[in-house]
Amino acid sequence: ALRQSVEQAWRLGRLGEREPKVIERALLDGKLTSGLNAALEGARGVAAKGAHARWLSRLMAAANDPAQRKELQKLLGEATKKRNRATLRQLQERHGERLGLVRPIWFCSPESVASLFPLTAGLFDLVIFDEASQCPVESAVPALVRGARALIAGDDQQMPPSHFFQASGDDDSIEPEESALLAAQSILSLARVALRSTTLSWHYRCRHEALIAFSNAAFYGRRLATAPNAERRPRLASEGLHWEAVAGRWKDQTNAVEAERVVDLVGQILSESMTNGAPPTLGIVAMNRPHAELIAKRIEARAASDEAFRAAFQRDQERAVIDQLFVRNLENVQGDERDIMILSLAYGPTDKSDKVQARFGPLGLEGGEKRLNVAITRARLGLWVVASCAPEDLSVDGTTH
Repeated sequence: ALRQSVEQAWRLGRLGEREPKVIERALLDGKLTSGLNAALEGARGVAAKGAHARWLSRLMAAANDPAQRKELQKLLGEATKKRNRATLRQLQERHGERLGLVRPIWFCSPESVASLFPLTAGLFDLVIFDEASQCPVESAVPALVRGARALIAGDDQQMPPSHFFQASGDDDSIEPEESALLAAQSILSLARVALRSTTLSWHYRCRHEALIAFSNAAFYGRRLATAPNAERRPRLASEGLHWEAVAGRWKDQTNAVEAERVVDLVGQILSESMTNGAPPTLGIVAMNRPHAELIAKRIEARAASDEAFRAAFQRDQERAVIDQLFVRNLENVQGDERDIMILSLAYGPTDKSDKVQARFGPLGLEGGEKRLNVAITRARLGLWVVASCAPEDLSVDGTTH
């Protein structure tokens, strides 16, 4: 009751005399949305400059203190050595406090934290885990020990820790029960039980309701809050949901017909133009590594033989890495996003039989629904599904998951 009263008082304080619709109008009005975006970017810039100024002030204060200045000079001497340079672990052990002052923020994998930093409780004021659903508990513990506080962020409806691809080599013959043993509990699932949690319900990536509607209903219990698309711009032909049916065959864990159709779509999408004149960013997800490698090879072959395709592809490769075309398998796409995504299922009838076997690699394992959720929620503007089988061709009556 106290919490509800505080929240109500806060809302009234923020609203003042204004109606809620006055505040919400920015979600629907293009000019107000642009103004809101500009204000948010300005606020981020001010916050960044403020953080940098505080860090610089602390560093200058240390440099003005004779004792600390001497220690900083020793650290500088170690860092500028040409020979017999100390390792980062040695620098931490010798100059840990000063090194933390000079470099207060470190971006590391949990394994790197364990190997680079001494086992000192409270070495960091705060340890933040991102994509925590993929971090095994045993990998997280060394980093947790070194932090005074921890913030663990992730989505329990996304992929759990798994070594499916590394262990099985994408071998569809592996038994689901055996592969399930390769998955370990994540630090996120443990934290949800042991720590107080907050759910971030606003969905910001997909600019078309259709791109997130299925996941919102199937995985999030319709708890995600989405805003209607208020952009005033011409719609690209590649936007929205698209089902691309082809007469492909599943052979050697690949599908050559689907791969060729994906390459056709790449050329088509990279020829479109956004309002800034550039083509939309593009990503491709395959259900396994062999099919992803086949698609990548077909793209290279098309670029070598088709001048127009090569020009579009080279223009794409000149963009920042975060915006370049990628081809990845299902297990390696979490955390990525692009304007347009192409999902190639590959599974379908074989040369021996027109029947589609209900064996879908990692999707058929325990937790496979989370892999599916990741695969279909990477797109900001459009999702193309290239398939060699229709939904009515599938029979999952005999499957475990």
